[in-house]
Amino acid sequence: ILLAAPHGGRAYPDGLRDTLRDPDCIIRLEDRFADELARQVAELTGAALLVAHTPRAIIDLNRAPDDVDWSMIMGAKPRKNVHSLANRRARSGLGLVPRRLPGLGEIWKQPLERSELDRRIETVHRPYHAALGRTLISTVCLFGVIIFYIVTNLIRNKVNELVSIQKSKKKSKSFSRKS
Repeated sequence: ILLAAPHGGRAYPDGLRDTLRDPDCIIRLEDRFADELARQVAELTGAALLVAHTPRAIIDLNRAPDDVDWSMIMGAKPRKNVHSLANRRARSGLGLVPRRLPGLGEIWKQPLERSELDRRIETVHRPYHAALGRTLISTVCLFGVIIFYIVTNLIRNKVNELVSIQKSKKKSKSFSRKS
């Protein structure tokens, strides 16, 4: 099993809050404590673990690198703008860099520089996906199969249920060994 928490990041760079229309909106962009949940489940199950440290407010690691809302980017745009389902999602504000939140509207005080978007893709998105690929390959090589599970969307009760099941399995194994 590989547990991935692409929205587990809470390492906000200095000055980020100053660029937001409402600094408290970053909490709505987080999958609060997904990193901690993933670590706990991995510890209890022995699963491989990949946790992002960069928050989704900076870059959404569950998006393709071209899933960009170009209306929020200052600077050169791509020559051809593909109108796919992914781009439709980006234009609604939920692209590679989130632009807006329901009930709040625009997140940022000003558009993002193209060079900053490129920097985020090269220094965060690509390395995360390279690490994810390496971890998938090494896990498959080690076990021959993998169950890939993204922790980001877990509900705390579901995690508690999984942890309880794992604990009861461990207890029953240790009990049967003693018998």
